[in-house]
Amino acid sequence: GEDPGPAAPPPELPSTPPEPAFDLPPPEELEPRASSDDSDDDPLAALRSATTTANEHATSNRDLAPDARQLPANLEPPAAGGLWEPETPTAIPGTMPVEALALVRLLGRVAWHDRAKVVDALRQLPAADLAAVVSGYKPGGDPSRGRGVAIAAETMGNTRWVSALRTMLRDPDPTVRCCVLIALSGLAGPSLLPQMGSCATAPEPEVRAATAFSIGQAAARLNAPSIAERYLQPLLTDSNPEVVAAAKAASAAATASA
Repeated sequence: GEDPGPAAPPPELPSTPPEPAFDLPPPEELEPRASSDDSDDDPLAALRSATTTANEHATSNRDLAPDARQLPANLEPPAAGGLWEPETPTAIPGTMPVEALALVRLLGRVAWHDRAKVVDALRQLPAADLAAVVSGYKPGGDPSRGRGVAIAAETMGNTRWVSALRTMLRDPDPTVRCCVLIALSGLAGPSLLPQMGSCATAPEPEVRAATAFSIGQAAARLNAPSIAERYLQPLLTDSNPEVVAAAKAASAAATASA
């Protein structure tokens, strides 16, 4: 018969596979799920399961607000009484301020999940500039500055500012005292616990709740549950349910460290 000639070459395959139409979840979510009774008979069950997981992950991620998608682990919402933020937070500006005072004031006005961005900018400044802003604050001054000083101390873990924070416990603004108490929960030594505990009689329930949180966290860190109970006891019977909830959580935290 007639020679058909050489066979046509096979079509070229793309060098790289196409991108998936969804965001892949973390590797651990792609592990095979527990199989049902008939999954062993279906070789595609694991693939369908992984695809479903990926689509669920992508959808839930898109539903989050942009600032909530990748929060630093240390900015998870704290326990009862352990967070203050403004009712109407200031948005992060397109151009971040470069002066220490402006950044500290901004830190005292933004939402909790934006604090890390402001603190990162503060870390780029000379330490002396930030120290001057801290030491220059006096009780009764600009509340946003006072809150920013306390939040910076808390987030940056700067124990050199404890003496300034001690003075700020007398600030007339309750939002400043809340932020100072929360900062001292991770910075104060045993000698400061009585002054922190004295805030348990504050007229503002948010200050009393912050006092409970602060005492509980500090006592747990210092392994001093008996001291914590002394100051938490009256807060456990407070007239405000949020204060009681904070006191119960604080008591549990303090005794768990014993």
